[in-house]
Amino acid sequence: MLRGLVIAGVLVVCLAAAAVRIPTILRHAVDAGTGGRPGTAERELGPADAMDIPNEVIGRAEQVIPPDATYNLVLGPQFELTETQRAGIPVVLRYYLLPRHEVQGTEHADWVIAYGQSSESLGIRYRREVPLAEGVNALELEH
Repeated sequence: MLRGLVIAGVLVVCLAAAAVRIPTILRHAVDAGTGGRPGTAERELGPADAMDIPNEVIGRAEQVIPPDATYNLVLGPQFELTETQRAGIPVVLRYYLLPRHEVQGTEHADWVIAYGQSSESLGIRYRREVPLAEGVNALELEH
Protein backbone atom coordinates (compact mmCIF):
# COMPACT_ATOMS: atom_id res chain seq x y z
CA MET A 1 0.00 0.00 0.00
CA LEU A 2 2.84 2.33 0.84
CA ARG A 3 4.39 1.60 -2.51
CA GLY A 4 1.09 2.54 -4.25
CA LEU A 5 0.95 5.85 -2.36
CA VAL A 6 4.55 6.66 -3.32
CA ILE A 7 3.84 5.92 -6.97
CA ALA A 8 0.66 8.00 -6.83
CA GLY A 9 2.56 10.85 -5.18
CA VAL A 10 5.29 10.73 -7.82
CA LEU A 11 2.63 10.76 -10.56
CA VAL A 12 0.90 13.77 -8.99
CA VAL A 13 4.21 15.66 -8.77
CA CYS A 14 5.07 14.76 -12.40
CA LEU A 15 1.63 15.80 -13.64
CA ALA A 16 1.80 19.07 -11.70
CA ALA A 17 5.25 19.81 -13.12
CA ALA A 18 4.03 19.01 -16.64
CA ALA A 19 0.94 21.20 -16.17
CA VAL A 20 3.15 24.11 -15.15
CA ARG A 21 5.45 23.59 -18.17
CA ILE A 22 2.75 22.97 -20.83
CA PRO A 23 2.08 26.67 -21.62
CA THR A 24 5.82 27.28 -22.05
CA ILE A 25 6.25 24.19 -24.20
CA LEU A 26 3.30 25.17 -26.39
CA ARG A 27 4.57 28.74 -26.73
CA HIS A 28 7.98 27.46 -27.82
CA ALA A 29 6.35 25.11 -30.33
CA VAL A 30 4.30 27.94 -31.86
CA ASP A 31 7.34 30.22 -31.95
CA ALA A 32 9.40 27.50 -33.64
CA GLY A 33 6.69 27.08 -36.24
CA THR A 34 6.30 30.76 -37.09
CA GLY A 35 9.16 32.67 -35.49
CA GLY A 36 11.61 34.30 -37.85
CA ARG A 37 9.59 33.51 -40.95
CA PRO A 38 7.97 36.39 -42.79
CA GLY A 39 4.26 36.35 -43.50
CA THR A 40 2.79 35.94 -46.99
CA ALA A 41 2.67 39.68 -47.74
CA GLU A 42 6.26 40.14 -46.60
CA ARG A 43 7.42 37.23 -48.77
CA GLU A 44 5.54 38.54 -51.81
CA LEU A 45 7.07 42.01 -51.48
CA GLY A 46 10.55 40.77 -50.58
CA PRO A 47 12.11 41.49 -53.99
CA ALA A 48 10.68 45.02 -54.01
CA ASP A 49 11.94 45.61 -50.48
CA ALA A 50 15.39 44.37 -51.50
CA MET A 51 15.50 47.09 -54.20
CA ASP A 52 14.07 49.72 -51.82
CA ILE A 53 10.99 50.13 -54.01
CA PRO A 54 8.25 51.64 -51.86
CA ASN A 55 5.41 49.11 -51.55
CA GLU A 56 2.86 51.75 -52.50
CA VAL A 57 4.51 52.12 -55.93
CA ILE A 58 3.52 48.58 -56.81
CA GLY A 59 0.06 48.74 -55.29
CA ARG A 60 -0.85 52.08 -56.84
CA ALA A 61 0.64 51.18 -60.25
CA GLU A 62 -1.44 47.99 -60.33
CA GLN A 63 -4.56 50.03 -59.54
CA VAL A 64 -3.90 52.85 -62.01
CA ILE A 65 -2.31 51.21 -65.06
CA PRO A 66 -4.79 48.93 -66.86
CA PRO A 67 -3.71 45.28 -67.20
CA ASP A 68 -3.65 45.47 -71.01
CA ALA A 69 -1.55 48.66 -71.10
CA THR A 70 2.10 49.13 -71.97
CA TYR A 71 4.48 51.23 -69.92
CA ASN A 72 7.95 52.68 -70.05
CA LEU A 73 10.05 53.12 -66.92
CA VAL A 74 12.27 56.18 -66.60
CA LEU A 75 14.80 56.15 -63.74
CA GLY A 76 15.75 59.72 -62.97
CA PRO A 77 18.39 61.49 -60.90
CA GLN A 78 16.16 62.42 -57.94
CA PHE A 79 17.13 59.22 -56.09
CA GLU A 80 20.69 58.07 -55.62
CA LEU A 81 20.33 54.57 -57.02
CA THR A 82 23.03 51.93 -56.89
CA GLU A 83 23.95 49.98 -60.02
CA THR A 84 22.10 47.02 -58.51
CA GLN A 85 18.96 49.13 -58.12
CA ARG A 86 19.26 50.55 -61.65
CA ALA A 87 19.42 47.01 -63.01
CA GLY A 88 16.96 45.46 -60.55
CA ILE A 89 14.13 47.96 -60.33
CA PRO A 90 13.00 47.43 -63.95
CA VAL A 91 13.09 43.65 -63.49
CA VAL A 92 11.15 43.74 -60.23
CA LEU A 93 8.51 46.11 -61.62
CA ARG A 94 8.21 43.99 -64.77
CA TYR A 95 7.35 41.01 -62.55
CA TYR A 96 4.87 42.80 -60.28
CA LEU A 97 3.09 44.68 -63.06
CA LEU A 98 2.36 41.64 -65.22
CA PRO A 99 0.30 41.34 -67.43
CA ARG A 100 1.26 44.92 -68.29
CA HIS A 101 4.22 45.02 -70.68
CA GLU A 102 7.24 47.26 -70.45
CA VAL A 103 8.30 48.78 -73.76
CA GLN A 104 11.41 50.69 -74.72
CA GLY A 105 10.84 54.35 -75.47
CA THR A 106 7.98 56.54 -74.41
CA GLU A 107 6.63 56.75 -77.97
CA HIS A 108 5.47 53.11 -77.76
CA ALA A 109 4.02 53.29 -74.25
CA ASP A 110 0.53 53.96 -72.95
CA TRP A 111 2.00 54.98 -69.58
CA VAL A 112 5.32 56.21 -68.26
CA ILE A 113 6.49 55.51 -64.74
CA ALA A 114 8.72 58.43 -63.79
CA TYR A 115 10.83 57.04 -60.96
CA GLY A 116 12.85 59.88 -59.50
CA GLN A 117 12.27 62.01 -62.60
CA SER A 118 10.06 65.07 -62.80
CA SER A 119 7.32 64.69 -65.38
CA GLU A 120 7.99 68.17 -66.77
CA SER A 121 11.57 67.22 -67.66
CA LEU A 122 10.48 64.26 -69.79
CA GLY A 123 9.27 66.45 -72.65
CA ILE A 124 6.21 64.30 -73.34
CA ARG A 125 2.52 65.09 -73.53
CA TYR A 126 0.33 63.30 -71.06
CA ARG A 127 -3.35 63.29 -70.11
CA ARG A 128 -2.92 62.81 -66.41
CA GLU A 129 -0.33 62.30 -63.73
CA VAL A 130 -0.94 59.96 -60.82
CA PRO A 131 1.39 59.98 -57.80
CA LEU A 132 2.49 56.46 -56.86
CA ALA A 133 4.85 57.42 -54.02
CA GLU A 134 7.15 60.30 -53.07
CA GLY A 135 9.12 61.07 -56.24
CA VAL A 136 7.40 58.37 -58.34
CA ASN A 137 4.54 59.17 -60.74
CA ALA A 138 2.59 57.37 -63.43
CA LEU A 139 1.79 59.41 -66.53
CA GLU A 140 -0.96 58.43 -68.94
CA LEU A 141 0.29 59.52 -72.35
CA GLU A 142 -1.63 61.28 -75.09
CA HIS A 143 -1.50 59.51 -78.45
